[in-house]
Amino acid sequence: MARVPISADTIVDDLLRDKPECARPFLAHKMLCVGCPVARFHDLGYACDKHDVDLATFFNQLKDVAE
Repeated sequence: MARVPISADTIVDDLLRDKPECARPFLAHKMLCVGCPVARFHDLGYACDKHDVDLATFFNQLKDVAE
């Protein structure tokens, strides 16, 4: 499986399937994306916007746990 990059266009479900450890930042921000049936369609930019989470900060947290 190809490694999924972390960008605003990354689909949430793709990221979580490729890097399950990335669920921690979602849960820490109380984002309901983990296990959400529409996570297959939403990208990280949309998720951060809808949950009022700073995208740059969230990316740093995702990258920290994914390394």
